[in-house]
Amino acid sequence: METSVGVVNNLKKKRYLVACYKTEDAINSMQQVYLKLKIDYGDRPLTFNKARLLIISEHMEILFRTQRQLKLMDGYQFYGVAKNYKFNSWANSSANNFYRGQLEITKALYGVNDRDGLLSMYLERGK
Repeated sequence: METSVGVVNNLKKKRYLVACYKTEDAINSMQQVYLKLKIDYGDRPLTFNKARLLIISEHMEILFRTQRQLKLMDGYQFYGVAKNYKFNSWANSSANNFYRGQLEITKALYGVNDRDGLLSMYLERGK
């Protein structure tokens, strides 16, 4: 099933959201996560899509979204959500409220946010 922003909604894939302040921050976080995943995943296929701010593998997709893009994520369900260090400090209240709402939805659906620890393992907290 294709969603309005063109991301394939495959129930077999775990979908993660990383909230970022601006596009540059999203790209920096993507590069950081991608390099760490490449080291751990080895030869398994992993796609880095800078234009769509997305990392995709066979079993997961990680969406990196700026505070302005977050409102387009309404209605999505995420296995885990996280925010990069600049989002924490600079995002507006609307974006922060959306993030908190997604966090609560994720906890309600799965009992815990990011059960596998993927985001906490690969996304650096604070610089």
